[in-house]
Amino acid sequence: MITGTSAWSGDFAESAISTDLKYADGKPYSDLPVFMICVDVTLSYPEGAVGYTTEAGGSALKGGSGAAGVAAINWLFDQYYATYFKSGSDAQKWAFQYAVWEIGNDYNGSAGSISATSGLSHPFDDGYKSAEPEFIAAYQAMYQAMTTTLPTLSGAYRSKTYTIDLFNSADPTYQSMVALVEKAPSSPVVTTPTPVPSLGVAGMVGLTGMLSLFAVGGLSRKRQLKKMS
Repeated sequence: MITGTSAWSGDFAESAISTDLKYADGKPYSDLPVFMICVDVTLSYPEGAVGYTTEAGGSALKGGSGAAGVAAINWLFDQYYATYFKSGSDAQKWAFQYAVWEIGNDYNGSAGSISATSGLSHPFDDGYKSAEPEFIAAYQAMYQAMTTTLPTLSGAYRSKTYTIDLFNSADPTYQSMVALVEKAPSSPVVTTPTPVPSLGVAGMVGLTGMLSLFAVGGLSRKRQLKKMS
């Protein structure tokens, strides 16, 4: 569980930003601002004091896509966040928001579940930016890419460009969020066992030589004993 405060990010989307999210022991969730965008089209997002369960995975997605949906979110941000959201127009940002909602609400792991006209996400019916050419072009590009790419995308796919998490709100009246930190995810620490020293070629030659000396020494002593007897 993390707590802190969040405020509207200023973008044309249901998105927020926080700079003070922290765990119960006081450890910061991130050393950089955390951008959050809504993943549930049926609920609003909180501002002010917030609390989230981190690493919520597929439980933050309503469509039942599970690991496939988590991979799809990572793929979507890798492909389109920089172009359509961070550097995009208001219409393109709103199209990106609808692509997130499509994955979060309707995608169940199959191509047939991705639809611009059925399900909970209706991108062309909201009356905000849906009639603008930039919205139409951006959403159609993402829609086409989702229908062709997501059904065969590995469920293990994760972004190597951004640190991406899925949050469940501690208050169930608010929606779940995709959380993004603009830095590559940390690599897991892998403990490498200390190798057991082994004899190389040189060591084997040395050992063989020592054994030969012992053998010769033993034979010499036997010969001396025979001469003395």
